[in-house]
Amino acid sequence: IAGDPAVIFADDFESYSSASGLTANGRWNQVYQASNTRIATEAGRAFAGSKSLEFTLPQSSGEVSNEAIKHISPAQDTVFLRFHAKYDDGFNVMGSSHNGGMISASYWEGPGSGPGIPADGYNKFFVSYEAGRDTTSIPNPGSLNVYIYHPDQRDIWGDHFYPTGRVVPFDRTPGNF
Repeated sequence: IAGDPAVIFADDFESYSSASGLTANGRWNQVYQASNTRIATEAGRAFAGSKSLEFTLPQSSGEVSNEAIKHISPAQDTVFLRFHAKYDDGFNVMGSSHNGGMISASYWEGPGSGPGIPADGYNKFFVSYEAGRDTTSIPNPGSLNVYIYHPDQRDIWGDHFYPTGRVVPFDRTPGNF
């Protein structure tokens, strides 16, 4: 896939001996929770190849987000993210834990940036694929959804879109997208 001229960034994690190499070689801009991040080499840990990037989300009473961040420059009008996620049988997180892949632009810098400020179509773009549970009756790893800041968002904190058509917050309002 890396050889396709339409691909602006690809990483198969095969060249890393440890997670510290993600930012050391300049391919990735940031890695959160470095102590919970590693390059897995055990059989069955990679979708393809022999290595994968693995995040561990420890049990806690609050959110612990793990992520590797790549800033894309120059800005693009259209970007697609493709990745494979596998959740351990012991994964047990309540709420929205921002535990998957993410693409964003100007989310942390510039006017109108940061969480709690709605997207207006010009100030920022943010989409995160994640698993979340809002009640203990939902089995782990939870319901897959897309957390997104977009111009028509229902709340200042963005919306969660589920494959069923459910949109949170205010899921009593029928899906209107």
